[in-house]
Amino acid sequence: MSRKSILTALVVCCFALTAVVAQAGTITIANAGFETPPDVLDGPIKIWTVTGMTANSTGPLGGVTPFDTYMGILKSGNPSNPGSIKQTLMDGVNPYHFAAIGDSVSISLYEARRDDNAWVGHGVYIEFTNSDTTVLNTYQSTVDPGQTWTLRTLTYTATTASDLGKDMYLTIANTTTSQSPWYDGGVLVDNVSASYTPIPEPSTLVLLAAGLVGLLCYAWRKRR
Repeated sequence: MSRKSILTALVVCCFALTAVVAQAGTITIANAGFETPPDVLDGPIKIWTVTGMTANSTGPLGGVTPFDTYMGILKSGNPSNPGSIKQTLMDGVNPYHFAAIGDSVSISLYEARRDDNAWVGHGVYIEFTNSDTTVLNTYQSTVDPGQTWTLRTLTYTATTASDLGKDMYLTIANTTTSQSPWYDGGVLVDNVSASYTPIPEPSTLVLLAAGLVGLLCYAWRKRR
């Protein structure tokens, strides 16, 4: 085996190790783009568990156009009941669970508002909870997104054994609960996506490390 071949093999192994460490999977979000039509025009968002006032709407709406046909609207609700949607994070057909400390999950969505005064000040609130009803992490808009779609993200990494093996839930809500008129103002959301990044299994890392050590030993012996 030539020195060039050995170096090539080492480079390939290094890339393989990097890929294993950084591997990610997709979490299933049903009706992530709000494309399931409502039962009636501007009716409540379907499939998600809905609290308060929500709507599915076509665009353009107040200067905002959905990515596809529909976008979601989370209205301000009354002072104690803002529009919100909730869903279990799914890994295929099964609920997603953290398998090991160090596993992480990320959510991304786009937020906007229409161009009239009743919608100024409305933002999006994102929350991860688990089946123990423990709030894992939250994100709340602090900057008005205006009439252009703005990307928002939230990530949580399992830090203790109590995070493992439990269902996880995603809640997306309107941050505003007291603005008048409560039935008119709202925040627009679209293109929700989620992914997870597991830490690699120790056995995989051991095998890759053993392969690298073996190649290095072989290269050292050839040089002698």
